[in-house]
Amino acid sequence: MKFSLYTQAVCLYLDINIMNDSNNNNSSNEQVMNIKGMKVRIDDPLYKVGEADDGSDFSAECYVVQVETPCGRRFSHKHGFPTSELCYTEDGHEAFTDEREEKRAQAERLADRIRSAGRINLDHWFEVQPVYGSQAYVGQGGDAAFLSQYD
Repeated sequence: MKFSLYTQAVCLYLDINIMNDSNNNNSSNEQVMNIKGMKVRIDDPLYKVGEADDGSDFSAECYVVQVETPCGRRFSHKHGFPTSELCYTEDGHEAFTDEREEKRAQAERLADRIRSAGRINLDHWFEVQPVYGSQAYVGQGGDAAFLSQYD
């Protein structure tokens, strides 16, 4: 997908202004980003909780609040809500808890607070892979370019 130079310039302008928008009452060195009109959503990547009785991996969701800029950049909150943990039954067997409903509700409450605040402190967020096909995705060279920074 190709984006016109105008679209690229507008997106760059928006992202720069978003990143530079700071709270006038903020006297510290916090980086604050205005998120009004942006998508605030819950992502649910999987993580390994442990191993099942048969030796296979047991995976569960970890709910994470994300913010998407108009150009497709994504930021994830540093606090996730893991939905399972290893526990032991009374007879000593390993088991896994199921806390999806509770953790989803907690993630939704955080997302609602973030939406109503209209801004985020970037000290509590980290940038993740941009939205597939977005201007940010195309501009950084796709999956291979994003993943190469971790080599």
